[in-house]
Amino acid sequence: MARMRPVSHEDQLSLVEHLDELRTRIVVCLVVVGVALALCFWQNHLLLEIASGPLPSDHKKLLTFGVAQILQGLLQMKFGSSGEIYAPPPLLKRMVLAGWNGRKTGRGFYDYRDPQKPVAQEL
Repeated sequence: MARMRPVSHEDQLSLVEHLDELRTRIVVCLVVVGVALALCFWQNHLLLEIASGPLPSDHKKLLTFGVAQILQGLLQMKFGSSGEIYAPPPLLKRMVLAGWNGRKTGRGFYDYRDPQKPVAQEL
């Protein structure tokens, strides 16, 4: 792979030279994104701590979403709320409205007030 050199608007490059420069720039971008992604995974606890800094004092932790929840939201946006197939179950809606979001809030399908011995909830 050729070393990246500055190219001005007046330079005349052949098709192969253009493609070589494009390939070089794409590889450099992928390496930079890969390194940034690795750093974010390595320091994810610090990033979440920084993001939760401006929250009110009664919020202990951020409520993060999984990949499936984002996908479900995108499908609902695409197909509208009339798509019953993508709607969350009524029980899950009631739990979220009641603030039962799992371990982070201390309640969910299980009661986590005693983290050593979670107890199943009566739903």
